[in-house]
Amino acid sequence: MKKKNVLVFGILFFLLVGGCTKQPSKKGAVSKKEENPYTHFVLSNLEAYEENLGSSIADLKKTVAAYPDSAYLHTLLAQRYAQNKQLDEALKESEAALKSDPNMTDARVLYAQVLEAKGETPQSTHVFEQVVKAKPEWEEGYLKLAQSLVYEKKFHGAIRVLENLKKRHPESLSADYYMATIYETYLEQPGKALQYYEQILKEDPDNLKVRHQIAQIYVEQNKMQSALKQLLLIEKQMSEDLGLQLQIASIYQELGDMKETISRLEKILQANPNADRIHYYLGLVFEKMKRNQEALDHFEKVPSASSFYKDATLHEALLYRDLKQNEKAVALLEKALRKETKAPQLYLLLSLLYEEQSKIGQAIDVLKNGIRQMEGEEQLYFNLSLLYDKTKKKDEAVKLMQKVLEINPQNASALNYIGYIYAEEGKNLNQAQQWVEEALKLKPNDGYIIDSLGWVYYRKGDYKMALRTLQKAYQILPKEPIINEHLGDAYLKLGQKAQALRFFQKARDLNKTQAEPNREDLERVEGKIKQWE
Repeated sequence: MKKKNVLVFGILFFLLVGGCTKQPSKKGAVSKKEENPYTHFVLSNLEAYEENLGSSIADLKKTVAAYPDSAYLHTLLAQRYAQNKQLDEALKESEAALKSDPNMTDARVLYAQVLEAKGETPQSTHVFEQVVKAKPEWEEGYLKLAQSLVYEKKFHGAIRVLENLKKRHPESLSADYYMATIYETYLEQPGKALQYYEQILKEDPDNLKVRHQIAQIYVEQNKMQSALKQLLLIEKQMSEDLGLQLQIASIYQELGDMKETISRLEKILQANPNADRIHYYLGLVFEKMKRNQEALDHFEKVPSASSFYKDATLHEALLYRDLKQNEKAVALLEKALRKETKAPQLYLLLSLLYEEQSKIGQAIDVLKNGIRQMEGEEQLYFNLSLLYDKTKKKDEAVKLMQKVLEINPQNASALNYIGYIYAEEGKNLNQAQQWVEEALKLKPNDGYIIDSLGWVYYRKGDYKMALRTLQKAYQILPKEPIINEHLGDAYLKLGQKAQALRFFQKARDLNKTQAEPNREDLERVEGKIKQWE
């Protein structure tokens, strides 16, 4: 861009000295700089070269004042104004240029571009249409008109313009590329986009950008083999490109070829031994293959300064948990949280680990600390509410769930929880029903929410409706102890004692088979069985 400014010196010298007859008037004693418009022009270009646009514009204005009929000078000044983000001034100078020479294409194109920059897209489109009519063989005019139509979201109109361009210039790869882009990005027709991209490759098989676009479309269409074929062709010319190698490795992983995935990632690692991203990806691959120790080795090599550190730590801790090495997982998470204080998943996992060790107080403290660091983090409040529920602090649990709903009124689990708690306590039953029904709208096939609604009906004394609703929940979750117990309660209220006893017994047996039987639920249902056996 700067070189162009310097190269026009000679052209402008000829224009000013030999092509113009009007001379500037002299008023009083003036400096040579002020009385010589060419000097101002030269200075203007030098200043533009040094990116001093303010001074460049000031000097160029003096040259324009000397030659007000020069369309070229007005156009050049308009360009400088546009570069300096002075769009109104750029528009005025473009209009002045067109007034001096209505057929000057460069001035008209600049005029349209300034209108476009000002957000006056319909007007700019109209001007570009004039450009195309004036110069029907000029390829760039069609492309600019198509671009303007795209800004107006007239995508099919842009396609028609580009098709007209192809009729005049069948060899125009720019038209093919732009049509492919419109079909892919705006019209969401990747199949049509592929046709144009492939047409470009016929003429220009070394066009790596287009080949990569084709590969990306195949990936989005889940045609991994076709995508891989394109990427391997690109690799022949870009074998050292790290991003490309990662993409190829990722596709091999999608295809289930773990051997090739690992081979490629390890090859990248040999050339970049400290590449934290590669250690993280290899950790994920080995984790998926259940090669836990190798996964741990790579996750551990992700440094704390890495953007992958949080996720690597999370996966590492989960692996230690699976290996029944909870102490290592806890130590790892506590260390990470001293640095990553705003990582909700780390707080949630650490709290879970403490809960699994029956250290409920510490689990609660972890979530409280997380909330202090990230007030408004929905899941932290939700999990803390469940812990309070587990410790029989129902009031605190409900308050926290209400906080969850303040953050996200569409949290179906929170709506269901509060509705069910109120149903259990037999209070605010109409409100409880409303909450549960809202939850059910969000998750219409959730067996637990359907059970809650059935239990609300039960508490309201509508036992027939309760039974019908609980039967729906049972169809979805036939092995859930509490749903079986609720069904037993409903049958009992309707006088069907044999059915009630059958579901009470099933609830007891299902509870006993759980990894951690709920003693309170078990004692309650066994009491019902003894009463009606």
